[in-house]
Amino acid sequence: MIHPAIREDYRISLVARTAFHVGAAATDPLADLALATDGQGRLYIPGTSWAGVLRSLGRRVIGPPATERIFGPENLRDEDPGSASWLTVHDVPIQTSAVRGDAKPRIELRSGVGIDRRRGAAADRIRYDRLVIAAGTHLLLELRY
Repeated sequence: MIHPAIREDYRISLVARTAFHVGAAATDPLADLALATDGQGRLYIPGTSWAGVLRSLGRRVIGPPATERIFGPENLRDEDPGSASWLTVHDVPIQTSAVRGDAKPRIELRSGVGIDRRRGAAADRIRYDRLVIAAGTHLLLELRY
């Protein structure tokens, strides 16, 4: 098995162009669909969510063979036991920035309705509220290869 000789750390600064929701099993008194929080109660995006996006992007940009070398095989085969991913994708806390002077991430409440599949219209008495992180939120994605 080949191992990278050097570890490289990457920090990628991102800005959300649209509002987004990363769901959680937790409950929230304000909304039916709560936001994900880590063990310290901070809002975050799990590294596994980013890894899935990056793997999909890799397939389109550098092709499946190179993507599989970086991330490891998606489906293990008997003749190939596979290897662990060479890329570590860290969780991304959604936090304040002293540089920008943000007080805290801006959270918005969005309402929606369930759709009746037969009629293709709003279903009777099916309404929900979801919390989202506002557009314009700054994120710092950290990777180690």
